[in-house]
Amino acid sequence: MFPHGAQKLFGWFGGHGPAGFMKSFEQMSGMPGWLGWMVIIIEFIGSICLILGFWTRIWALGFIGLFIGIILSAHLSNGFFELERKPVRRRL
Repeated sequence: MFPHGAQKLFGWFGGHGPAGFMKSFEQMSGMPGWLGWMVIIIEFIGSICLILGFWTRIWALGFIGLFIGIILSAHLSNGFFELERKPVRRRL
């Protein structure tokens, strides 16, 4: 989860930073911006705290809430698995 949080918070690993994430989060999900910041905090700070062993039960509960939100907002309507294979284009 650390790379996902770093993409959203700092733009690392090919991310667009907080401004890009918040814009796409609000447009795609229709949820308020403060909830997007909660996602960033849970993914970035929560993953660091879990790795270091700080407040593990609290952060684990936060991740459970995050995953439930992901399931309800994205995967419930689209499914968990890709049933139709899309062609992959590779550059030669």
